[in-house]
Amino acid sequence: MWTAQWAWSRDLLSTSVLFNRHYVCITAKTTIANDIGCMGMMALGHEDFNGQLRVSEHGGIQPLVRLLRIPRTSSQVILAVICALASLCVG
Repeated sequence: MWTAQWAWSRDLLSTSVLFNRHYVCITAKTTIANDIGCMGMMALGHEDFNGQLRVSEHGGIQPLVRLLRIPRTSSQVILAVICALASLCVG
């Protein structure tokens, strides 16, 4: 059940919400927005090479790394950033 729900949510995030909105969420100052932005980036890059290229070409990796370097980042956001970066890894 959870896997099907995740697949549905992932498809919704990657198709209906544009990359720019994920970028805005990642660069916001709230934990909830950061978490949503990370989930969006993860949805864009999950098992989709074209989505991974799109995130890379539009500069989506730098704000994720920046979140890891900010001392005020919560552990929940750090975990979301790590999962997003893992879904963007190609190789």
